[in-house]
Amino acid sequence: MSTQSLKENQINSSGDVIQAGLKTTTTRQPLGPLKNSSAIKQQATAIPPSVQNQQKEQQLQKRVLQLEAELKQERALREKQVSELTTHNQLLESSLLYYTQVENTAKINNNRVRQINKLHIEKNELLEQVSNLKQKIDILESDQVNKLDMTLNNKRIRKIHQLNNENKQLIEVVQMQKQELVKLSQRVNTSSSPSTSTTTISNPSPSKINYSNFISHRSIPTTSDYGLGDDHLPGEC
Repeated sequence: MSTQSLKENQINSSGDVIQAGLKTTTTRQPLGPLKNSSAIKQQATAIPPSVQNQQKEQQLQKRVLQLEAELKQERALREKQVSELTTHNQLLESSLLYYTQVENTAKINNNRVRQINKLHIEKNELLEQVSNLKQKIDILESDQVNKLDMTLNNKRIRKIHQLNNENKQLIEVVQMQKQELVKLSQRVNTSSSPSTSTTTISNPSPSKINYSNFISHRSIPTTSDYGLGDDHLPGEC
């Protein structure tokens, strides 16, 4: 027989005794197994179920209160951690934004520096091109001046040769006129030799000399530009 059955038999027997009161006769109960002293002590100190339930309820309430307190502490701790994490995230976002701005600024500055260097290189190239163009212009101008000087010099040389030739021709004409004068003087002398009178023969004046023979064969320019044409420069001679 189990321990619970023994307890129930004991409770029933004690209840019968209490209910009997002052009765002199009691009903005979069946004999159960012999109980040792320890079982009797446990029966004497046994707690009623209602008390046990009340104690359990109190323990449960106490446990609930304890769990609620732990839950509140846990919630407070979690809220604190969430707040700290939020603050940390904000700091990280601020740092990220700052470093992003710094990186963008650095990129912009690097692009500006590269652009400035590129402009400097282009400027130097343009200056070099301008210098080369100036040198070419100077060379062309000097060549043009040299060509003009050469042209003028050639014209002057040709004119000098022309004048020299004209002078030679004039000298020849003068020589021819002199020879004619000599011949005329000889004719005059021969024609006047029978007479006794002496006739003085004077050289004919240049205005009486006949230049028709020479002029008909030679044309002398009325104007002279001394080697300068229509393209001469002012101040040149």
